[in-house]
Amino acid sequence: MKHSSRIAALLAVISLASVAQGGTPTFRYEAIPEFGFPMSRANDVLPNGHINVVGEVNAGQVWRPVVWSRNADWTFVELPVPSAEGDAFAFGVEQIPAGGLFVVGEVWVDARFPFPYLWKEENPGNFMMVELPNAGEGGANGIAVGTELVVIAGWSEPGGEPAARKDHRDASVWIGRFTEPLIREPLPAYGGERPSIAYDASFFGEMPVAVGQATNDGDFLVPILWTCDKGEWLLRELPLLPGGLRGVAHGVSRPNGQHKIVGSCEDATGLTLPVRWVSDDGFDWEIQQFEPLGIIGDVHDVASSDGLDYHVGRSLNDDSIGTLWITNGVFEVFDLNEVIMDGPPPMMLQTAHGVAANGHIYIVGEGTVSGAASRGQGTETHAYLLEEDVVTSVPSAPSTIMPSVDARPNPAGQQLSFGISLPIGGEVTLTVHDPNGRLVATLVDEPLSAGEHLASWNAREVPGQAVATGVYFARLRVGGNIVSSRFVIRR
Repeated sequence: MKHSSRIAALLAVISLASVAQGGTPTFRYEAIPEFGFPMSRANDVLPNGHINVVGEVNAGQVWRPVVWSRNADWTFVELPVPSAEGDAFAFGVEQIPAGGLFVVGEVWVDARFPFPYLWKEENPGNFMMVELPNAGEGGANGIAVGTELVVIAGWSEPGGEPAARKDHRDASVWIGRFTEPLIREPLPAYGGERPSIAYDASFFGEMPVAVGQATNDGDFLVPILWTCDKGEWLLRELPLLPGGLRGVAHGVSRPNGQHKIVGSCEDATGLTLPVRWVSDDGFDWEIQQFEPLGIIGDVHDVASSDGLDYHVGRSLNDDSIGTLWITNGVFEVFDLNEVIMDGPPPMMLQTAHGVAANGHIYIVGEGTVSGAASRGQGTETHAYLLEEDVVTSVPSAPSTIMPSVDARPNPAGQQLSFGISLPIGGEVTLTVHDPNGRLVATLVDEPLSAGEHLASWNAREVPGQAVATGVYFARLRVGGNIVSSRFVIRR
């Protein structure tokens, strides 16, 4: 995943105390103490009386897994690792009934091979390191705690020396009671050497489940739900977008009236779009597509509270945008960079990885300041807290009229127009993007009144060069509403 230069861990806190129609979420911005480290990332959050955030800090040349906790003040624990030479990451956190934290992640032993690890909090701030059994190489990505069991989702390449193993990943879970050693159970896949991986775990009632992706018989990676029925793990392929071939399931929520899984899928044109799957019974699933803030996007996690669903992830144009989708049956999308009380934050909030609900909504993710460097390379990093009372704007009924944009003609040659229909006036931007989300041209950037409008384009980029034949996308933004349409240029 590519990001621009300085990366920062992000924690967003959204109060659910006042949810009203027509409002906008607002946040206070606070730096999370760095405790002497120059870089940090946040991957998951758990509120349990105080706020626990897991992620990693950069200690010179390597990453180290950490737990931040905030009550009146911030505290910080660096998790133990078996080797000083390789990177180590903390991806998920849960609390067991006895009160301690379980943290999962992966450790690159001798900087060569990753292995899945669990860190158990034996007493406050003191964690014991446990390598998960029978994995060979592998990683632990997500964790869920039930009334009696803990289940960890990840992947493994068991058996043999690392150099002798084939380069494929097998989706796996580690499962057991809190006080007993966990047992690795391989998850079913489509057979052969086709790779699969599990990203998150949960419970549907008392039934353990995991979500991720697997390579199907057509050699396409598709979104998967695994369920454990009477000790047997079953594979269920989740539906794709019409005409799409690929997808991934990143996160799964514990049912709160409705089962929810989030991720992304390709559409018929090959664009990766943010989606969720919903089910009333955990067996029949419906796919629902989000509108990204950019041309493409991905949802990483979901939580529910007070009848609202909160989905977090990212959208992509020329850069990555941390994105929040809120719904009570109708979706509204928010750029995390545009909901800060005192103006834009001193960094670009580029993605959100995790969300949790406990009277507030807590979101963790990453951001950058400027430049164009890969994640964590040659950058300084910072951790931040966004916290504020919020009024969340959610349409009250599915009949809400949305703005629309369409290309005329379509397909088009050297000249075309875009019909813009606005149910209400406001600040309007209309941009053209290629299938990778790259900005090609900005056609409108001004206030427009309600009604019908036309915008012309000569099918040239800003410097004046004619665009290539192919598929393009018009993106219309009116206030907090974003819609897009597909069109074709033919020469």
